[in-house]
Amino acid sequence: MISECLRQLLERKLISVKEIEEATGRGNSTVYRWLEKKSQPDINDFISMIQRIESRPVRSALIDAIITDLPVLVHWVENESDNMYTLSPTSFAADARTNLVQAMQTLLSMLATLQNISPNERISSHDSTDMSDKLNKLMHQLSVMKQGLARHAGKRRKARPLQYAH
Repeated sequence: MISECLRQLLERKLISVKEIEEATGRGNSTVYRWLEKKSQPDINDFISMIQRIESRPVRSALIDAIITDLPVLVHWVENESDNMYTLSPTSFAADARTNLVQAMQTLLSMLATLQNISPNERISSHDSTDMSDKLNKLMHQLSVMKQGLARHAGKRRKARPLQYAH
């Protein structure tokens, strides 16, 4: 998905190989390996591209590619004690608002961590682990909320394994 995004941006002449090289500090042979799907840019390469490329449509496309290409962790809550949305509709709405605010605070703290890293610096393993843990907790929290929303609406779907398109 990421390689495809870069290829499409190049085909539409929204970006050049030289701009990718300059933004990431990588050579053209590395960029061509990405385009040929022989390797993948790491998260630091993406952060560099997003920070250094001035075109808003290009940055948006790169962010979408990153989000789409992230491995997805799915939680399905079977234990009712984990599910806080078995109460009244007003309780659901209040709890959902509180959980969304907490989720936003988590995302903002992660953004602050990323903003403190200079463009040429790599994310430390500590920060990477911390952000990964926060994302896992966030995914769980949002999954529980989604299930609560389905119950609140009177619908409950069974969890199905994810299908990955390659």
